[in-house]
Amino acid sequence: MKWKNDLCLFRYALSMGHDIDALTTAKLIEDIFGLEIIEINDFSRIWRKKGYENDSREFIYCDQAVLSGKGFCNHLTMREGQKTFNRELYNINNYMGVHRANYKHKYAGSTLLLTWTEYQSFIQFPKDFEALQVILAIDAAHKGYYNPDFHHTYVNYLKVLGIDEIFLPVLENSKSQDFYDIIRDYRLNSIITYDPLFDEVITKSEETGLQSEGIDIKGLQKYFPFDISLPQGEFVAIHQVGKKFLNCWEGQHLNKQDNEYIRIYTSSRWGIVNFLI
Repeated sequence: MKWKNDLCLFRYALSMGHDIDALTTAKLIEDIFGLEIIEINDFSRIWRKKGYENDSREFIYCDQAVLSGKGFCNHLTMREGQKTFNRELYNINNYMGVHRANYKHKYAGSTLLLTWTEYQSFIQFPKDFEALQVILAIDAAHKGYYNPDFHHTYVNYLKVLGIDEIFLPVLENSKSQDFYDIIRDYRLNSIITYDPLFDEVITKSEETGLQSEGIDIKGLQKYFPFDISLPQGEFVAIHQVGKKFLNCWEGQHLNKQDNEYIRIYTSSRWGIVNFLI
């Protein structure tokens, strides 16, 4: 994938999903290559930065399992027996042939961890123990290490990625609850969206809708060697996003006439397919 190291501002722009994993991934790329975040997919609407509605640049999709187009993703998208997948999407599960029938072989880390590993030569991982814990808490990237069914596979992926010496000591000297405490304290399970009433990108609790229960981005900033603030500016909704629960991966059969914008997000053995309405 030559494009990963040739991300020119004049050719590419960033599209991010709706959580802290997507935000930190996009902000990492923004810091290294200077790309702009001009699209947010909150899985209800596609928000495009005002004035960029007809932008012709190609998107780099952050934490979105698109059927076509370039991006970084950790989601499980393949079904058993599937031979084809989006080869421009940097998703280690696809390249390792992981599907729902061999779920225990999946990469259980975050998109941020996968992407940051790729760009370590630009920005090194922090050396601070607490900062490394925070990174592992994003998208519950620690979880597989403490699960007996995933432990061996989890450690193997750290070795394959070449980050075992960085993160294994943190996992070995922490308890699983330590990471859940971080998730709770910084409200990492909250979402990111756009509020047209106040014309700003916000973070809020998905359950209560309260901004006071959104991600504590200011509190997290001290752990990151790059800016992780929310995108600024006014955005407009350009698409609504539908959701369908499937017992198999059927994304290639949805909305073919607008394939560029199909978003696929999968979870466990069931596929949650997002598509444009």
